[in-house]
Amino acid sequence: MRCPFCDQPIDRKSAWKGAGDSFYCNEFCADHETAETTSPPAGQLPKDRFDQEYLARLARLVALKQQHGFSLLPSP
Repeated sequence: MRCPFCDQPIDRKSAWKGAGDSFYCNEFCADHETAETTSPPAGQLPKDRFDQEYLARLARLVALKQQHGFSLLPSP
């Protein structure tokens, strides 16, 4: 099974279900489906709403990276 958004293989243990009947490889691809079906294109979003969505996704990405042991700071 492959992700309909990015075409990466989907791991059954970590698949994300989108708003419809599709499954995605991660939360960010699933969010893309939700964003497309519930809101206007990114160019039409008010800047503050776009910034809030970006910061929320960035916070989830940082938490995911830290959960898997990735350091976000360069090694000295």
